[in-house]
Amino acid sequence: MRGRIARDAALAAGRGSWLDRLVAPLAPMQRWPGLLAAAAAMLVAVVALPVLMRHQAGTPAGDAGITTLEVVAADGSVRLAWRDGEKGSYTVFKSSDPRQISRGEAHVVRGNIWTDTNPDSSPVVFYRIE
Repeated sequence: MRGRIARDAALAAGRGSWLDRLVAPLAPMQRWPGLLAAAAAMLVAVVALPVLMRHQAGTPAGDAGITTLEVVAADGSVRLAWRDGEKGSYTVFKSSDPRQISRGEAHVVRGNIWTDTNPDSSPVVFYRIE
C-alpha cells in the first residue's frame, strides 16, 4: 500500500500542476512573434472601438465621420489609414493613457494616412483621429 502511494505521488510530482502545463507552451522564445501579433490585434481593436461606437451612436447631420479604418503594424511603425472624404485635414492624438489622450501628442495630418514611426514610445499606445 505504501509503495503504491509513493509511486502515485512521484508520478504526480513529475507531471507538475495543471497551471504548469498551461503556462509551459508560452515559455519558449519561439512564441514571442505570436504574442506580439496578439498584442497588435488588441491595438487594432482599441483603435477601432471609438470609431465603431461613434458609428453605432449615430453622427450629426453633415458629419459623416470615418467610415473605414485600417491599422497596419509592420517594420517598427504603425500606419493608420481612414476614409470618409469629408475633411482635408485631421488631428491624430497619440498617448499611453486613453483617459488623457487629448493631452498626448497631437499630429495634424493633411489627407487620410498617418504613420507613427515611434510606436514603441510606451508598451501600449492609443490613437484617436479627429
